[in-house]
Order: sequence, then structure tokens, then C-alpha cells
Amino acid sequence: MSQKSRVTKKTTSSKKKVTAKGKTIKQTILHFIWSFLWKSSLALIAVMFLLGIYFDRKIERKFDGATWALPAQVYARPLHLQVGKELSPTLLISELKTLNYRPVEIVQSRGQFSVAGDQVTIYRRAFTFSDRPESAVKINIHFDVDKIVAIKDSKGREIQSIRLDPLLLTRLHSQQIEDRVFVPFEKIPDLFIDTLLLMEDRNYYHHQGVSPFAILRAFLVNFQAGRTVQGGSTLTQQLAKNVFLTQERSLWRKFQEAYIALLLDSKYSKDLLLEAYLNQVYLAQNGATGIYGIGLASDFYFARPINELRIEQIALLVAIIKGPSYYNPRRNPERALARRDLVLREMVDNNLISAADYQYAVADKLNLSDSGALNDRANPAFISLLYRELQGNVPSAVRNKSGLHIFTSIDPLSQLHAEYAVQNGIKRVAKKNQPDLQGAMVVSDREHAEIHAVVSGKDVKFSGFNRALDAIRPIGSLVKPVVYLTALEEGYGLDYILNDTAIVLKNSTGQRWQPKIMIVNSVGKLRLNMP
Repeated sequence: MSQKSRVTKKTTSSKKKVTAKGKTIKQTILHFIWSFLWKSSLALIAVMFLLGIYFDRKIERKFDGATWALPAQVYARPLHLQVGKELSPTLLISELKTLNYRPVEIVQSRGQFSVAGDQVTIYRRAFTFSDRPESAVKINIHFDVDKIVAIKDSKGREIQSIRLDPLLLTRLHSQQIEDRVFVPFEKIPDLFIDTLLLMEDRNYYHHQGVSPFAILRAFLVNFQAGRTVQGGSTLTQQLAKNVFLTQERSLWRKFQEAYIALLLDSKYSKDLLLEAYLNQVYLAQNGATGIYGIGLASDFYFARPINELRIEQIALLVAIIKGPSYYNPRRNPERALARRDLVLREMVDNNLISAADYQYAVADKLNLSDSGALNDRANPAFISLLYRELQGNVPSAVRNKSGLHIFTSIDPLSQLHAEYAVQNGIKRVAKKNQPDLQGAMVVSDREHAEIHAVVSGKDVKFSGFNRALDAIRPIGSLVKPVVYLTALEEGYGLDYILNDTAIVLKNSTGQRWQPKIMIVNSVGKLRLNMP
């Protein structure tokens, strides 16, 4: 064999060895990649499975029981309207205004009233009283001077008596209980739901909790803008974030949000999830207390229940959902008004309202209630008494019950008159050198043993020291009837003259005791030092 042939064979053999070695390396790499992929897939499936179990447990604990711990609601007494009752139209109208009933020319919907001569027409709201629920009803009250002479319903039928829904005094909540008014899905106006879905999640009833198209659309819009201008989260994802997650912005949080949204959508109906979202969403801040849910927000912004909102008010509330701080109508009225008008345009363009309704609504102002209206109803003097009653007479298991309704004997009109009497009475008698002169008042019904009004000082909304309940005063002349009666029972006559000198009494053990006057504190209150 020639030298050339041996070289050729060696070269061919070397090429085969290199090729075989290359194939071996390639196969090893492919094998490693395949092994990594299927093992990673199994690990991912296991993680997803475990996360699914974890999230599913959290969801069940939240949604299969009571979704929220609702604050206790404290109500005043309901005003009973009865044929023959002594009541003036002026006092009835004052009560209606206290209850945020709106005066109109023609009564057409709940929460409205009108006055014509000696007749007051009221569309009473539905309410669940302590003994039974009562539906909304339109009634006509006929007066003869200051007396109710007839009550008739909308069909002219005679009614002997009816009661108005009571004033909500306050809600008792703690740091563990958020302030909210729960509104069931069936009581949310259809126009509100349609408007919300139009602006926030048009395919809500067609996706499975996550909308890939919305995410892609938001990505493209944000990419073109160079910043985040649009979100791709569905209402279900927002619910998942609000209930189970934090506001942290990260891919991990977005992944959890999407996963929980898919689980929620698979377990519960769309209506139930929408109900949960609308009762959970944050909409404002009232001092240190957050305003959660459309029920409380409707009261906070408009001083009326959600089912009595006008078109422009529905549009504004939906506008605020987009950004409660950014579109805060009290701090940023122009921004909120522009967003509201945008919502109204979308409503008319999508045939939710007519062109005439749009023209009427867009011409209206924001018409917000007073910023402190939600707090002004509270009666801190009486609420402190209520707390003592609850602590002493009501078991903790009952006090801690979610959504408890407490009906009290407080009369809103008596309370207003008592507050006026104290404040103006102090102004009349106060002198220049008495800037700290105070007063207090308790109005009670001795026949029924009820408290109708409590005023703790000239600052009627002050929730500190309650002078009506806790101030220590000398009894003064109040003790005279007791002393005189005791003396008469012991044989003294009304003309008997007593020697007003110091006395010393001796008890059965020989101990001697003499009444003394002592100073209790620097204010100069006196107390008899009794044994």
C-alpha cells in the first residue's frame, strides 16, 4: 500500500471520528434540553397545581361564607304617621329633609316628596324594619292644621298608619371592619351595570376571567405611548387583586391575579363576581376611613341610595371607579366633570340613554352632597350611651355579628331641637368672662322609659367628654323634696323651725360623724363627704 493511500485512509478515519463525536455532543445537548424541558414542565405543573389548591382554599374561605364583615348600622326611631296624630306639616317636612327625601313638583320615584296646600305626598323608600320588611309605597298625607286627618295610597285607598324609614345615625366599625353598605346584585340599577361594563370591561360576560385581547390591546397602546396609559385587567382580575393581593406592580403579582381570576370565573357566576366587585371597590377616603363599595359611595357623594341616582350621578360614580384619587370630584372637580361627560357620551353613543337624557344630564353640575354630610348625622353623645348599653347588656357574640341592625329610640327632630336649645341658650347667658361655659341636655320619655335626645355640650358633634352622662354635679335643691318628705313622715310640720347648726351623729358603736364639705377639684364642684 502506498504512502498516499495510508494518508487518505487516516484522514477519512479521522473525519468519521470527528463526525461521530459531533453527533454525540449534539445528541447530548438535545437530550439535556429535552430532559430539562420535561422536568421543568412537570415541576411547573406541580407548582401550578399546588398554587391552584392554595388559591382555591383562599377563594372558598372568602366567597363561600360571609364575604365581608359588615359594620353594625345604628338607626333612629322610625316616624309613625297615623290618622289623628298631632303632627304639623312643617315638622313632617323637616323629618323628610333629615332623611334626605327630595322636594319635587311631581312625585315619581322613591325618596321624593311634594307639598300642595294641606297635603304632603311622599314616595316612601323600602326598608327592613325590626319586625318586618316593607316595600316602597307612594302615600298622600292630609292635614287639618297640625293634625293628620287622612292617609291614602296612590290608588286612593285609606291607610290608618304607616311609618317612614328611620334615619341612619352611624355605622359601628373597627380597624378590622371596613366601612361599607352591602348592595345585593338585584338592587343595583341595570343602567349602572351596563355603564360600568361599557367603560371598564365590555366582554365581561364573554371571557373566562382573563381577556388576552384586552391585554394585547393594552400592550400595543402602552408601547406606542411609551408609558402605561391603558390597563388590560378585567373586572375579575381587579376583584382578585382587591380581595386577595396587594397593589404591588410586578409580573409575579400579575400572574397571581390572572390565575385567581381564572379560578374565580370557573367557580362562581358572573353576577356574583360583579356583585362582589361593586361592593369591594375603593371609591373615596373619608378622614381615616375608606369608602368601599358603591352603596356607601353613593351615600358619601350624593346622600342617597344607589337605586335613586340620576343618570349624571351614575356616570360620575362610574367615572370615579377609574381612579378614585385622580378623579376625586371634591379635589379635582374639572377633571371629574370631564371624565363624567366622557362616560355620558359613551352612554348615548351605545344607546344606553336617549339624546334628550344626554342633553339634560351633561348640562347638570356635579351636585355633590356636603363633604361632611356622612359624619354630621352621628350623635356622639348618644352613641357613647349606646356603647355602654351594648357592653353591659348585649353578649359579645351578638355585638360582633356582621351587619347587625340596631334600632334606637332617638328622635331626630327632638335631637335637632335639643342641640339648638343648648347652643343658643349658652350664647344668651354666657358672659365675656365665661368663654368656657358649657351645657348638656337629656330628653326622655318617662312613659316608655326611652331617651329621645342627648346633648353632651355646646359642640354637639364633639365625641369626647360626655357632660350629659359623666359630669359630676352638686344635687343642690333637687334633694329638698326628699328631705321635706322625710321630715313630714317623722312628724315635723311645715311651720316647724329647725336650728341650722352643726350636728354630730353617733352610731351604735360609739363612732362620731359630722358632715363636711370638701373640694372635689379645681373647677369648684362640691360633694358631701358621706360615710
